[in-house]
Amino acid sequence: MPKHFPDNVDPWRMLDQEQVIQSRVRLASMGRLSPLLHDKGGEDAAEFSLSFYRDQDRRTVVRCEIKVTLVLTCQRCLEPMSMPLEIDSRLALVEGFEEAERLPEELEPLMLEKDAMLHVTELVEDELLLAVPDAPKHSKEDCAPGKDDCMDEVMENTQAEANPFDVLAVLKKR
Repeated sequence: MPKHFPDNVDPWRMLDQEQVIQSRVRLASMGRLSPLLHDKGGEDAAEFSLSFYRDQDRRTVVRCEIKVTLVLTCQRCLEPMSMPLEIDSRLALVEGFEEAERLPEELEPLMLEKDAMLHVTELVEDELLLAVPDAPKHSKEDCAPGKDDCMDEVMENTQAEANPFDVLAVLKKR
């Protein structure tokens, strides 16, 4: 799929021109996200839009909108699961932690030095990574039949076995 956006942009120039970048990026091209996907070599893509503007307090803001359906591996049944995401975040460009702490709650800080370039694909990937849960799971009803029952049995057997620290409790009483 051909790219229709630059990899690196000057956010200050984009801001001056109130530019908007709208395009798609293949999920397989994202090195940190692709290992989390069930089909690592797929042709799935995320549609995104980055809008550069100044808010009412003259802060530099990037509105990041992303629409995608990620196919992840359920950590309960190990089968594929679809997770549709619609991300709409507002990122304020800041140069330091003090400036980031002063931001209102509706803005998230995006640390960037004054002359630094903004990496478009990395920004989209960062927002997707923040939206993916640590252990994605189907609802219990949607998990593959039999897999969840097996895990319940393992958990019951584990709880029924003696705790290895019970010996320490006996020693402590003496």
